[in-house]
Amino acid sequence: MADGSDFNGRPFLSSDHLKYLCFWPDGRINRQRICVRRSVLAVSFFIALVVGALWIVPGMAVLGVVILAAAYIFVAFAQIMLYIKRANGRDHTGWYILLTMIPLLGIIGSIELAFFSGTAGSNGYGADPTA
Repeated sequence: MADGSDFNGRPFLSSDHLKYLCFWPDGRINRQRICVRRSVLAVSFFIALVVGALWIVPGMAVLGVVILAAAYIFVAFAQIMLYIKRANGRDHTGWYILLTMIPLLGIIGSIELAFFSGTAGSNGYGADPTA
């Protein structure tokens, strides 16, 4: 958007926006926004990986493993919430992402979520995120 935001006029890095993205499955998200948010999650996980690896030294290994496990759980949960929002954008229920976990058949679901545009206009899951 012109004002540097995409969440009802609030900045991208506002706490409300980040909580909404990472912890709530309702709403819709388009292809561009999911790519940006997945990249942000990947960078944050990489930073946590480096910090955790620095703590894995003799005598501090437990703390490093705890940091890595917490980062992995957070990123995995946030990714699931993003994919649920993306499935909602394609007018599918959030359970649709389970299809992507089935070998071979999951490729079709993953391609659909990654490359096809969402439902034009509003659907049962919210307003069009590109409007």
